[in-house]
Amino acid sequence: MSQAMVPAKVLRSVGPSDQKLALVSDWDLYLRISQHYPVTFVNRRLTHWHYHERSASGHVAIRGLRWSEDGVRMFAKHVRHAPHDRRRPLRAALKSQVFTTAQEAYYCVKEGERERWCPA
Repeated sequence: MSQAMVPAKVLRSVGPSDQKLALVSDWDLYLRISQHYPVTFVNRRLTHWHYHERSASGHVAIRGLRWSEDGVRMFAKHVRHAPHDRRRPLRAALKSQVFTTAQEAYYCVKEGERERWCPA
């Protein structure tokens, strides 16, 4: 598992990972950190991702849908809690995430695997 090094004082300031967002809790945490502290992006791959059948994201057929659903919940949370002047880009991100989730759900159903793989 890849991890980021975050000073303890930063975590005390922004709070721990949100366990309600099982698949995107790290993304949520990094967004909260970026609201209060400077961050740097590294534009190159630093880790490789390996899929395992028992991973939290589930079977390959529904992985995208589950990640997208968690992303919608995460952005909705940030829109609710953000200061008014920061809500516009978060609403745009939420709108994009809702569209992505709808696409994932459509293709999950289209592939005829709904009963077997897609959540009810």
